[in-house]
Amino acid sequence: MGRHLTPRARLVGTIALALAVPAATFTVVTAPGDTTAAAGHHHANAVTTQQSAVTGTRAQASCTPRDRRQTLARDQRRLLARLGTLVVLRDEADVDRLTALGFDSFPHWQTSLTGVGWTAADMDAMMAPTPGKPSMLSYRPSGTSNGPRDGYDFPYVLAGWSYQAPYDVAKYPAQLLPCVSRAEWFAHERGIHLWDDGGFEPVPPVEEQYGTAPGADPPQAPPPSYGHPRAWDLHIWLNGTPVPTTSVRNPGRPIPGLDVPEGTFFFPPMP
Repeated sequence: MGRHLTPRARLVGTIALALAVPAATFTVVTAPGDTTAAAGHHHANAVTTQQSAVTGTRAQASCTPRDRRQTLARDQRRLLARLGTLVVLRDEADVDRLTALGFDSFPHWQTSLTGVGWTAADMDAMMAPTPGKPSMLSYRPSGTSNGPRDGYDFPYVLAGWSYQAPYDVAKYPAQLLPCVSRAEWFAHERGIHLWDDGGFEPVPPVEEQYGTAPGADPPQAPPPSYGHPRAWDLHIWLNGTPVPTTSVRNPGRPIPGLDVPEGTFFFPPMP
């Protein structure tokens, strides 16, 4: 199964995800004319299969579906050029090369999550990503879910990537990927990454209406488990074409792994 995680890799998730990042550290805007959210996406409820796939929506009134496709295609080209042969991780040497690129934190250790995969995060880009430099990569493991200390499950094949930003229900990161709409962004709930199984426990903040509070203060957790704040999240998936798909979980054959609880991801209310 490959090597076991080093102490650094076991604890690396505590470096930055456990810190509250003020919204001022990331430029967010309220996109004008953003009235094209798909049906159901404006409700603050748990993600369903029907809600997870979004096509053709617009971030700004001036955007066309073609503009959106070009934005996503450009982002895919940037990332694939950056990764090169690391779209497939065949052994520990490839993991070391991925770490050298900046993806040196494993938020769920060696556990794969259903529909999300095994993840590797760039902590410098976790809450301040830029186009082509996403917060996190998602890989499909060769087998089923491993526990957090069970060793690697090579080969891993790149399935997608994600961007995360500080959460404000009234503002989303519209400038990050122009013409990708608010309806395609969702909330990753405040909660705890669990050392026991590599899973996640949602811990919503106290709020009058679900999905409206920033939730910027991570919940406390005994190390090496760790808490992280509520965040905006955008998952982008390879689909064999020049234009990737946006959805919460991967399209097509589900990535095997550990199921996360309902409420881990949700579409917030429209402001």
